[in-house]
Amino acid sequence: MPGMANGVKLELPEGLASRSPTRSDLDAAVSVIAASEEATHGVVDVTAEDVRSDWERPSFDLSSDAVVLTDAGRIVAYAEVFFGRAWVHVHPDHYGQGIGAAVLGWTESRARELGSDKVGQTIPDPNALAADLLSSNGYRVRWETWVFQKDLDTEPAEPRLPDGITLRTFDEERDARAAYELIETAFSEWPDRDPGFGFDDWEASFLRREDFDPSLTFLVEDDSKLIGVALCLGFGDEGWVQQLAIKRSYRGRGLGGALLQTAFREFYRRGLKTAGLSTESRTGARGVYEHVGMSVTRSFKRYSKDL
Repeated sequence: MPGMANGVKLELPEGLASRSPTRSDLDAAVSVIAASEEATHGVVDVTAEDVRSDWERPSFDLSSDAVVLTDAGRIVAYAEVFFGRAWVHVHPDHYGQGIGAAVLGWTESRARELGSDKVGQTIPDPNALAADLLSSNGYRVRWETWVFQKDLDTEPAEPRLPDGITLRTFDEERDARAAYELIETAFSEWPDRDPGFGFDDWEASFLRREDFDPSLTFLVEDDSKLIGVALCLGFGDEGWVQQLAIKRSYRGRGLGGALLQTAFREFYRRGLKTAGLSTESRTGARGVYEHVGMSVTRSFKRYSKDL
């Protein structure tokens, strides 16, 4: 059945329709994403605040950068494109109906309209159907992504900082711009990186989250100069390291490990049961996380296609 999504024709399975989401669709979209994650990994990572904060990015247009597919009015699939990154989730009850293939053309078209020369999706390793779909449509694996976790059943060791290095928590008025610039500079060193967040998008996605807690973001300084940051959040009984970055000239001195140990100790103090984070093979940081006792619990591959 033909349908339209933001001006792009979709060949949809019989009985399905497509439209742009509205903010009133938040819970339904999150429910689809959660069901998809649980079916794939047995674990739900997404929260409503993850999606809501993404929708609040100034450069994200909900009416043109996202689409939902409905069955008798019920949302059964959600997709969005942010520059060259596509995110597609289908409710497990509708697997195998060709929804992913129908949406694929829309993600590519929208990425081109946004000025990207490539588009990619991060696919969980157990999702062979999605991997086969992308591979058969000209996508190739560009890098791997891992979710790490550490049990917090005993109090983590106290961090060890080099002489002259100080540690403190985040002050938004004082630190927001400097933290963003340090993170963006560090992440821009990755090969084949997607377009980065502008400050306003980063602020909306991280600092303007309703669950953002400045006392869970840790900074290291040298003579009052910011040289490292760990931006953390709490999800249920897990502490999550959302972003970790060290200034290039200070790497190799144990600062990343010290920030992680600081976060772990605070998670433990708050009664959280585990610590988690996600990283990519491009960063070369896997050894840092293994050194502090973290291990891989889930793995993904990033599939990308030149447009």
